[in-house]
Amino acid sequence: MPSAILDNPAPSGTLARRLAALPAAPLLLVDGAPLWNEALASGTRWLPWSAHSCSSKALPDVLERAAGGRAAGAVWWPDGPRRLALPAGWRWLPPPWTRLARWYLEGLPLSGRHVTLLAPAHRALDPLCAWLMRQGASVTWCDGSSRHLWSCLRLSDIALVFAGFDWELEARHLAAGATLIDFRPGHSVGRSALQITLGSYADAESGSLTALLPCLAMGWLAQQEGPSEGGA
Repeated sequence: MPSAILDNPAPSGTLARRLAALPAAPLLLVDGAPLWNEALASGTRWLPWSAHSCSSKALPDVLERAAGGRAAGAVWWPDGPRRLALPAGWRWLPPPWTRLARWYLEGLPLSGRHVTLLAPAHRALDPLCAWLMRQGASVTWCDGSSRHLWSCLRLSDIALVFAGFDWELEARHLAAGATLIDFRPGHSVGRSALQITLGSYADAESGSLTALLPCLAMGWLAQQEGPSEGGA
């Protein structure tokens, strides 16, 4: 029997209004693969931001030109150092991964479940680990070189996969009936043996990254309001 595709949650009424009220602004995606642009474009239904690609080499010139105008904007560098000073009105966006994961997980039963996070250390998932443990879940965080990666994964009720984890998952890697949420652009579970093994899943093809742009914007709002429990 085919596994169920997880619903892609929509923003709550209050959050939807806050996102829609944000000023139209450019979002610079630094050194991002083209597939990231596709993911960001799918979130423009909720807020008036437009994503533009930029190489890290060209970023200083782009920011210099921005400083000469009146426009404000945001910069997201998925794997970058965020060390450059930005013009007035521009902001570095914090990592969106904790918010993106919670977007899906808040609709799932977590107490007593074991959750495995598959991601490199620089994905900044410590807030997500803390939140999951407060929900009563146990958590394992593995990267691609973790010694007991596959045995940990087989024990998972829920597995979350983030960009930077390069292994391809197969049916033998997860327990039957597990839930898989894959946040890697371009990855698809559908029409595979893995899909039959899973109880439920979400992947880029089914819309797991649709909320990426709203989650980046939530980071923008959180910067305006100060630190909060749901921060990245």
